[in-house]
Amino acid sequence: MSPRIIAFSGWSGTGKTTFLSAVISILADRGWKVAVIKHYGHTDKDLRRKERLLSLPKDTERYRQAGAISADLITGPWSEEELASLSIRMTAAGADLILAEGFKSSKLPKFCFAKDDIMLKAFFPENCLGWIGYPETKEEQIWFQSDDHEGVAIYIEKLMKGEIAWLTSP
Repeated sequence: MSPRIIAFSGWSGTGKTTFLSAVISILADRGWKVAVIKHYGHTDKDLRRKERLLSLPKDTERYRQAGAISADLITGPWSEEELASLSIRMTAAGADLILAEGFKSSKLPKFCFAKDDIMLKAFFPENCLGWIGYPETKEEQIWFQSDDHEGVAIYIEKLMKGEIAWLTSP
C-alpha cells in the first residue's frame, strides 16, 4: 500500500518550510519514516523568483537534516502521474508517510497556511485538514498556532493510525 500524502500549502512567506521541518523532526523522532516532496510552481523570470529557485536545494536539505529519509523537488507545472511516480519511489525507499510542501491546487489533503484575512478568503481548499498560523475565526475549522508543531504531528499520527477520518480516499 502506498503511504498517504499530506500537503502543507500556502503562499510564499507563510512559514511552510520552517513549520514542516519541525513536524518532520517530531515524527522522525517517534519512528515514522517520512519522505518529503517540495513543489515550487513559479515559472516566471522575475529575479527574486530566480534567487528563490537557487535556494530550493537548501530546503530539501533542511528536510533531510530534520529526519526525512528522502526529499525531492518538483518545479513548475506538475502532473498527477509525476506525483504518483515520486510517491512509488519514496515508498520503495521505505517511507510510510509523505509530506508535501506546496500543491495548493491539488486534491491532496492539506494543512493550509494563512497570515491575514486576504489569504484566508482567497485560499480555502476543500481538502483542508486544518489551518496554521492565523487566529481562529471559523468554529467549524481546525486551527493550529504557527508554533504548534507538536499539535500538528499528533494530528498526523492520529490520521495515520485511523483515529481521525481522512477527507479523501487513499
